[in-house]
Amino acid sequence: MMNDATREALELYDELVDELMSCEFTRYMAENGTEFSLDFQMQGKHSMTIERRSPSREAVKAYLLTFRMFIQQHDAVSMACANAAFPKLVAEDETLSLFFREQVRDCAHHMNAYLDAVDPCAVTINGVTPTRRDIMDKIIYAAFAHANKSKRKTVQQWRGLPPAYDMYEDIFHGIIYTLLFYLRKLQFRVKEELHPETIDTMTLMRQKRLPKRRRV
Repeated sequence: MMNDATREALELYDELVDELMSCEFTRYMAENGTEFSLDFQMQGKHSMTIERRSPSREAVKAYLLTFRMFIQQHDAVSMACANAAFPKLVAEDETLSLFFREQVRDCAHHMNAYLDAVDPCAVTINGVTPTRRDIMDKIIYAAFAHANKSKRKTVQQWRGLPPAYDMYEDIFHGIIYTLLFYLRKLQFRVKEELHPETIDTMTLMRQKRLPKRRRV
């Protein structure tokens, strides 16, 4: 029989992914995607125009309230961070199927590999090109949570170099949306593990999938 702590974590994971799927941010990204463009005027008076289409700050902030639980070490469902709690808990519970434990391990690996890579749209400032994790952490904990002085200083520097911050924020929206793809895919396996006698896998997999991000 599954350990109580494991069952609680799986149920919480399932519940939180459902919350993310119902967020305004998720609906916006699925229906509209994001758009970022620059127009440089070199004739006459030089100028630069930035045009963006993106979700509202309120929608992003509401999404992050739940999303952060998947990237913070101390949360039971953390996946995309060093020493993530959820993969460790699952790996140690031998009452779970080997297939499920491997699925969780692989999902966490892919999420962290994605975050540790440099986004092809990232710009280099002072010889430094931030990884996706750098961008995500700094924007969450400086532009939204205001919890880290060092990260706030970096974000302030970005904002002082237009269009750097606009580009990083566009990348950030894509990052937190893409990570939901991984979480949603694993959610199907979580449901199977929680309800092995009642879940029809094929029916479950045909349930609402997350559309790919539209980016112009």
